[in-house]
Amino acid sequence: MSRRGLKILVVDDEQEYCKVMKMILSAKGHQADFAVSGSEALGLMRQNNYDLVISDLMMPEMDGRQLLHEIKSQYPGVEVIMLTAYGSIENAVKAMRDGAYSYVTKGANPEELIREIGKLQEMLDLKLENQLLKEKVSEVDAMLESNNPAFQGTLSIARKAAASDANILVLGESGTGKEVVARYIHQNSARS
Repeated sequence: MSRRGLKILVVDDEQEYCKVMKMILSAKGHQADFAVSGSEALGLMRQNNYDLVISDLMMPEMDGRQLLHEIKSQYPGVEVIMLTAYGSIENAVKAMRDGAYSYVTKGANPEELIREIGKLQEMLDLKLENQLLKEKVSEVDAMLESNNPAFQGTLSIARKAAASDANILVLGESGTGKEVVARYIHQNSARS
């Protein structure tokens, strides 16, 4: 499955830091926007769909934990990575309990943040792949529950074929379900 870049919102009251982060993330193939306050971030989130928010913990007006709470209540599918120059285990534990995906010390090597984003991207790719597979299984299950007499006859023949030890050749036009029938035969055979 090919990887797509994530849509990321960087939230930090230091505008220069946001610009640098945007350049780094863009160079890594991600689409990045930034906001210099929690309220500006929430405004952007109403207009755009983000995969990830990277937020500073210490900000005036609305701090990172308040923003995290708002994001998780309004946009539960959006992941959040918290950044802080004041790294402490207590803050990290609180952020994780509040629903943050991860916690990274600000000002450290940006590769640490890039690694965390890479792990998140792998997780999101797996979730998407899992969802696609579930949809495909649902389609196959719906086909197998068909009351169509012709299809039920085909399944009857497929069960007989599965019970034998013979090689089976499934023929048919493109899109008629040959792969579904082949999988059905295999799953119902002693060879499965």
